[in-house]
Amino acid sequence: MSQRSSSRAGAVIAAAVAALALSAASAGAAPAPSATASAATVAAESELTLSIVPENPTPDNPRSIVALDCGPAGGNHPDPAYACEILAEADGVFEDIRPGTGGCPDVWEPVTITATGTWQGRVVDYGEVITNRMCAALETNDVFAF
Repeated sequence: MSQRSSSRAGAVIAAAVAALALSAASAGAAPAPSATASAATVAAESELTLSIVPENPTPDNPRSIVALDCGPAGGNHPDPAYACEILAEADGVFEDIRPGTGGCPDVWEPVTITATGTWQGRVVDYGEVITNRMCAALETNDVFAF
């Protein structure tokens, strides 16, 4: 291919790319985010509020609420790095968390556990009634150990 035809081919390709970009813009399509912006968005959108609400709160079994941020791990959860690791294994789906090991005490002090917020851009709205606070921690592999 000669220098002239190579330059012409480059110009045709550039014009085609420009036409596609213009077409996408006029159709209302948003430009693709950069990898850095995408990673920052995911990190910012992995923010959860976790709560444990006993049916009958007492000083020994109080209502508890913590914040959990993942990517990087933070918030006032007692072990945010571990909780984020467990949630990452379940892709943020609380029903898919692998339980911890150990026994659940046979004590009826029901608690409602909830998680609301976002996990990697997906809305999270989870709630479940568990036999007691210790079982809640066990069944969620310590995500609800607070």
